[in-house]
Amino acid sequence: MKVELPPSIIQKVQTMADRSIQIKLATREISPEAMTQLFQALNHGEAEIVTEIESGAKSPSKRLYDKIFVYWKSRDDYQKTYPDANSFYRNYMEQIMKTVQDKIDNTK
Repeated sequence: MKVELPPSIIQKVQTMADRSIQIKLATREISPEAMTQLFQALNHGEAEIVTEIESGAKSPSKRLYDKIFVYWKSRDDYQKTYPDANSFYRNYMEQIMKTVQDKIDNTK
């Protein structure tokens, strides 16, 4: 079963006693459906994981996403209003873009 994950960063590579390699990946939050698909594939021993490997340096947009995620996670009221981090992120970004647009409009 093929499982596609969001872009990932390799956190650790380790050689095992049986000469195999263990690779630890980190991704941003994945949907419950993707998580279910991943665990089903792993339970059946048929997982083909597909992901993009990012360099260790995070882009400014990824860094901003991470900060907004931490902000959402720290606020119980936001977690009740926005059941997942992505919906909060989209709403928050719309607010930021409106603020920037208002500044542009006020400089004309």
